[in-house]
Amino acid sequence: MNNFVKIFSVFLIMFAPLALLAQQKVTGKIIDAANSTPIVGATVFIANTTVATITNASGIYSITVPVEGSFDIVVSHISYQRVSRTVDTPKPSHTIDFVLNINEISEVTVTAKK
Repeated sequence: MNNFVKIFSVFLIMFAPLALLAQQKVTGKIIDAANSTPIVGATVFIANTTVATITNASGIYSITVPVEGSFDIVVSHISYQRVSRTVDTPKPSHTIDFVLNINEISEVTVTAKK
């Protein structure tokens, strides 16, 4: 059992850095296009994964991408139009800021029936 622990420890020391290199960290800020104020509570997620986060009170997010290679990062908020960006160049960290436009809907008229 003692030899197993030694071998396992060596295995972890050798291969753990490789697993960490496969991850990419993305940070950035999300602001309103009209007045450049931060957007609080916007959802930021990596397409085709379950990895997601939301922006803080300053409109800042940070997310770790669990895939190697290129990926799509998507930003959505109920009051704004959804945007996405494809990242083709894998590197350990990315800074990606987004500017969102308000999601305007057409006028709705409500009438009552007698």
